[in-house]
Amino acid sequence: MIDEEFWSELYSTLATECGYTPEEIRSMTLHDVDRITKGWNKAPPPRMLLMAIGAALGIKFQPTKLDKPKYMTADEARALMRATGGKIEGVGKVGHG
Repeated sequence: MIDEEFWSELYSTLATECGYTPEEIRSMTLHDVDRITKGWNKAPPPRMLLMAIGAALGIKFQPTKLDKPKYMTADEARALMRATGGKIEGVGKVGHG
């Protein structure tokens, strides 16, 4: 199924296995990706090969789920403001050096 997990895995693989930058990946077409990955059936990237060997040996890999970023609640923001007097070291300093 082509869903967010599929795209995330594809993006990650192109970056880690092939060394493409995020900008390069975003500029690719699906035809480009197909050409890049066509030979992986015969000679997969090392991480994919190791995972296939592990799976053949019965190792079960759990997919990694990235937690969604947690944003500060209003109560947490108020507590931070009280604790710091509204000042956070290194934030808001422009041109002081």
